[in-house]
Amino acid sequence: MMKPIIAISCSFDEKQFRMNDTYTGAVERAGGIPVIVPYIADEDVPGVLNMVDGLLLSGGMDVDPKHYNDEAHPKTEATTPERDRVEFALFEEACRLNMPIFGICRGIQMINVALGGSLIQDIPDAVGTVHTKVDHPVTVEEGNYLYEIAGKSFISNSSHHQSIKEPGKGLTPIAWTEDGIIEAVKHERDDLFGVQWHPERMECEVSDGLFKRFVAFAKAYKDAKG
Repeated sequence: MMKPIIAISCSFDEKQFRMNDTYTGAVERAGGIPVIVPYIADEDVPGVLNMVDGLLLSGGMDVDPKHYNDEAHPKTEATTPERDRVEFALFEEACRLNMPIFGICRGIQMINVALGGSLIQDIPDAVGTVHTKVDHPVTVEEGNYLYEIAGKSFISNSSHHQSIKEPGKGLTPIAWTEDGIIEAVKHERDDLFGVQWHPERMECEVSDGLFKRFVAFAKAYKDAKG
């Protein structure tokens, strides 16, 4: 039987669509088939998602703050309107289909904004700490998927200057760094979740557990389609 197919969003610059191969590698190790989705027209989104079994929203540049009714902070990095458009359309359609969704770094932020939440636009300015190119401990609340995978604490990598501020509808924070930055969320739907760090860059039990969980949901979705 064919493995579940995972659609992965990507970025675009210098006339090239870009995505680190660590995403595809992590999906493959977990038992899925990765497919990269470029910037497509909104009307083509349903057709594309009908061919796949899960949506992975990858990392990248900042989400435009206009989407959560905020003015741009001076440190907000160059945004990409086309990527915002495509990912909002992919997320909306995947939700309509009840398709499994996993967000990583920018991906968790995109999910949060799509569900009506807001973002801290610059962590150093708002909190006074730096979350770029560092490793740090994460504390996990008991009784959720991440606690089952990682236990009460673990060390994550970090490569971001923005994070969730107000959680969107249906989202509940389940893990935090020492300075209070939200590192993971769960949703009312078990198969919709996100993390702020980059598990695709970490070959460890936590990373493997997250991707295996996601691909298992995608397989169940695929099997249910028949």
